[in-house]
Amino acid sequence: MSSVLFDVLLRRTVELCEIHGAWIAIDGTGHSSCYASVYCGYGYAQRNTGAERQQRQQKHYTRNQIAVDITSQVIIAHRVARGPRHEAKDAVSLIRKTKTVHPVGYSMDKAYDSEKIRRAVVEEVRAACMIPLKRGAKSGTYRLGMREEFDEDLYHRRNLVETVFSVEKRVFGDVNHSRSDRLRNKESKLRNVCYNVYRGMCVIMSIGMLRWLLEWW
Repeated sequence: MSSVLFDVLLRRTVELCEIHGAWIAIDGTGHSSCYASVYCGYGYAQRNTGAERQQRQQKHYTRNQIAVDITSQVIIAHRVARGPRHEAKDAVSLIRKTKTVHPVGYSMDKAYDSEKIRRAVVEEVRAACMIPLKRGAKSGTYRLGMREEFDEDLYHRRNLVETVFSVEKRVFGDVNHSRSDRLRNKESKLRNVCYNVYRGMCVIMSIGMLRWLLEWW
């Protein structure tokens, strides 16, 4: 299955939710790989414990960066690549992908503090941008403007993206089983699509239960 197809499927799940005027939270997480233990065998994996095993695992994980609508907790867009990879590297591309839901604002943590990211939000999307400044920031029109415009409550909306990661990993797991980076990336993308389907079903079931209670009452 083409990697592009997973992007199309994710977009289709978002369209079903009819999201407009969203406040977007962006963050990334890692999906670990069991490739070392599968490839090397059980005995080798047993012998490589502690710091050595951790070092091996760190070489093989997938960086899953998502943009979430904080109201519906649906994943609007994603960028998946081999880790380690800094979040800010793919942020502008991810922001552009969210333009279809006409966001009114974005919340991101300090790792995304750059003039380039802020400019993309303000000039391309015409939205608010809540990113705390790194210590010692002295340049950038949009960066320095945040000293006056920063809203703590709006910024902390980004915590909901952590909720999405928690649910996704709890329901669909945290380990990619493929041997190649390309297939591991697809696993993470498929996990995002499945999460959106799961989230949609939870909403439908909640509405159905509410209707049943109202009719019963």
